[in-house]
Amino acid sequence: MPRKTIYHADIEYLQILDENGNFDEELARDTLNPEEVKSLYETMVLSRELDEAAFKLQRSGRMGTYPPNKGSEATTLGAARALSKGVDHTIGLSAHRGAYNAFSLEGTTIDERRNLSIAVIDAESHLFGVRLSGEAAVAAVDIPPGLSGIYADRQQGFYVEGVRGFGRGWVRTIPRSEFAAKLRWDYVDFDTRRRGTSSAQITAGVNFRPTAESVLKLDYVRGRGRDEFNNLARQASVLFSMATYF
Repeated sequence: MPRKTIYHADIEYLQILDENGNFDEELARDTLNPEEVKSLYETMVLSRELDEAAFKLQRSGRMGTYPPNKGSEATTLGAARALSKGVDHTIGLSAHRGAYNAFSLEGTTIDERRNLSIAVIDAESHLFGVRLSGEAAVAAVDIPPGLSGIYADRQQGFYVEGVRGFGRGWVRTIPRSEFAAKLRWDYVDFDTRRRGTSSAQITAGVNFRPTAESVLKLDYVRGRGRDEFNNLARQASVLFSMATYF
């Protein structure tokens, strides 16, 4: 039987820095200068080191859930480098779909596969010194027929928030401290197929950051919600909280 090629592939490799870190100006004509490229490369290396450290902390139980960015440093850094503060706006889309039940055991089907699907859109912008951000999500759950009507198979919610920093250095003993005013609106519908089972609230607050890693929060929260029988309940509260990251 004669031999014949059934698969062939070419992989191209583009390199704009030589082994000494010198920039190939011909490849990047009218784009970036050598100093900008070196700065971007240094940031990529730093991003890789931080990513590896965070991943090890997460695996050892000393840090919460962390999605690794290894191998995608250029993509994320390039997108961030193209943004101009106060001019550009960011919009993100994400989705998840997967089984939430055990439907197979050692290759044998023991239950019908039931999926959880989540779609999310988020956005952020800076206007007149205010950082505006928001997120909306929709979740769909495959509920077994016998439990339909007892458990919700569709949920949705969103939040919109505006934050304005002020008073940097007002506390003279903490020159890098800063205050921030916040206004936020949250809404969650726990079952979109029935009236009620929803919650909405507005939060107005003031934050104080003595350092970039620590914050003290004073919030006034006013909201309303409805139970599964569509009964209305109102609530208001004052919350004080603190958080730090280490």
